Amino acid sequence: MANTITDTRTLLDNANAVTNWVDLAGTSAGTLDTEIKVEGIGSIGEYLSSTLGGILYDAGTAQNWANSVFYIRVNCGIVGLLDTKANGGFRIRFTGATASDWFEVYVGGLDSWPTTIAGGWATFVVDIEDARTAAVTNSDPGTGQNGTPPATSAIRRVGWAGVTGGTMPRMADNTWMDAMYRLPDGTAGILIQGKNGGTTDWTFEDIYTQLGDAAGVFYPAGAGAAWVALTPIEIGAFDAVAHSFKDTGTDVLWADQEWAPEDLYGITVLSANTGTTDFQLGVKTGTGDTATGVQGCSIKSGTKKWFLDIGDAGIDSAHLYGCSLTLAGALTMDKAFSEIISCTLVGCESAALGLSLFQRNQVIGSTTADGVAFITTSDPLVNLRYNVFAFSDGHAIELTATGAQESRGNIFNGFGAIGTNDAAIYNNSAALVTISVTNLGGTPTYRNGTSASTVVQNTVTLTVKVVDKNADPIVGAQVLVEAADPLDDLPDGDIVTITRSGTVATVSHTAHNMPDGSLVIIRNANQNEYNKIRAITVINANSYSYEVLGSPTTPATGTINATAAMISGVTDVNGEISSATFPFTNSQKVKGFTRKGTTSPRYVTGTISGTIEASGFSTTVFMADDE
Repeated sequence: MANTITDTRTLLDNANAVTNWVDLAGTSAGTLDTEIKVEGIGSIGEYLSSTLGGILYDAGTAQNWANSVFYIRVNCGIVGLLDTKANGGFRIRFTGATASDWFEVYVGGLDSWPTTIAGGWATFVVDIEDARTAAVTNSDPGTGQNGTPPATSAIRRVGWAGVTGGTMPRMADNTWMDAMYRLPDGTAGILIQGKNGGTTDWTFEDIYTQLGDAAGVFYPAGAGAAWVALTPIEIGAFDAVAHSFKDTGTDVLWADQEWAPEDLYGITVLSANTGTTDFQLGVKTGTGDTATGVQGCSIKSGTKKWFLDIGDAGIDSAHLYGCSLTLAGALTMDKAFSEIISCTLVGCESAALGLSLFQRNQVIGSTTADGVAFITTSDPLVNLRYNVFAFSDGHAIELTATGAQESRGNIFNGFGAIGTNDAAIYNNSAALVTISVTNLGGTPTYRNGTSASTVVQNTVTLTVKVVDKNADPIVGAQVLVEAADPLDDLPDGDIVTITRSGTVATVSHTAHNMPDGSLVIIRNANQNEYNKIRAITVINANSYSYEVLGSPTTPATGTINATAAMISGVTDVNGEISSATFPFTNSQKVKGFTRKGTTSPRYVTGTISGTIEASGFSTTVFMADDE
């Protein structure tokens, strides 16, 4: 079925003859109307009055229609005269072998009627299992039953029943039934395969163009580019064909249907075999961190959750740019090629992203529960960039990967305190995760799962400017900034032990709190080769290593001290030296010095003191002449 859009539902009857139609008592009923119709040559008309009446399709024998969704086409010319929905103005009824054994659900009335298409035709969607459970098992309001209600595997008749709120003025057909369809629950009603004409990307408008009003499951909502959808959509196939669906600026509404199953609405994209599958809504502008999405599509529902499943392994590309997704249930785009950029997700439940890029999106009012995350990812947080998560309930992100991760520009608004079921991040990695907050991101709260621990670090900038008495910059001044208080997070003179293997010195340093790649100052080892300022490689929470020259005695001897360093180097042409990667967790007191006494002009040593705050650290040191 390459290059086609197909309605996959099973047609029960096209209402082109009265042969298979009966009244509520099971006897012949209805008249063929060749003028009021939505497909084929006609429809079955019936007079609806203040006495309950209706027409039913009769399959002739009991049918196993378990786990089926029914699509029933109706045109009612007297909606304003119907009784209310609560009073059973319009109903969908299922009967067994005997017409008097039935169950039904109320679907409409003068105060409740679905969106219609050309000529006033509406489609009612009813899940037979939900209907029977509500009517027979629960006796819910808005339902009814009689006799021995049939099992869903033994249904002979299905159709509508209705009643007006008052006496009708004349006897004439005023309600019509056209084609009736059945769809197994959990299957797609619309299949989109290949390309339009084999060359052009399919769009949402193409669905209506190909299926028309007759299908009644995808039709215009009114003015503009809005479409109403009533059945699941599947794009692609496991074959050798090139499949492509791309659209911009289109609105799609999954219509409210009380008796549709909760999992009915959604879009699934499938991978091809030796062919290709591409799916895209909206347009991407820019690259990298500056990339944004525009001209996206709006997909929403009124009450039922809908899904978007683009997790199949062989999909070639799948992107959402500038889209608005409202009341989605599960959003699955678990592939490295997927991008979700500049989208707004309102009232959505969950997203499985895996390697997908999730950038510059807004997640508002997600419907997760306490202790449950909206996004679950096994990847570094670098794949989640510049997003805003506005709290509703539960966590924003669940992490399953250990080690150092980055939260680049992400903002978390209104989440709970550290350790609560409403904290922004849930660390479920069973190990240490160090989160570095960069690019003006917000500091997230977190909850640790079993055996997990979390460190959140804001990356801030430290700057030292060295000037002379005239405030002119001093170039080439030596600068050292180090931890100054043993009560703060970073070590200041902690006693350590050192062993050496080859050129690698390993330091045993209990709870050192220093991140990988940071600087350490080793002092007071009897073997001077150990006494250096070096970048460290973190081994675990209680040890790290650094490079040492020569072959000093191992283990090192002496009362050896270790202190964290933040800056070590010389000033540039502006008299400045800075570090833009300091991982801030809490306020940290620092001390240090500036020196330039080897080459002319020479200066008296300057001193540095202060505290690194969440805003970073910046200081100017004046050095007096020493010549």
